[in-house]
Amino acid sequence: SDMSATEITRQTPYDHLPQFLTVREAAARLGTSTWFIREATRRGEMPSKRLGKFILVPRAFFKE
Repeated sequence: SDMSATEITRQTPYDHLPQFLTVREAAARLGTSTWFIREATRRGEMPSKRLGKFILVPRAFFKE
């Protein structure tokens, strides 16, 4: 499925999130800025994986 097809928002149910979210998607889900997400991952406050130049945040982080 095309990952860009579904826009992620704060209302997106956990079950509908992809396995890994981009910085932009994570920011949209938390209602914050991409800067905040990058800083949080850089400081180790938010789990992340690097895939080349991309930072990916695991879906499990958003489980409530």
